[in-house]
Amino acid sequence: MAMTLRLTDDEYRDLQALAAAEGISLHDAVRKAVREAAARREHRDRVLSVGRTVIEQHAELLDRLAQ
Repeated sequence: MAMTLRLTDDEYRDLQALAAAEGISLHDAVRKAVREAAARREHRDRVLSVGRTVIEQHAELLDRLAQ
């Protein structure tokens, strides 16, 4: 799918620096950044879900430890 991406001058410089540091094209740098952001979001969501499960399963113990 094709799209147009509008960046500020600062964002464009950041993208250029990222691409140069990785030795990849601007196009690939954008694609990599999107994939990494999605992976971080997915990881955060999994951690939050596990945390809620632990809190629910060990609520009594956590209450006792809080006293």
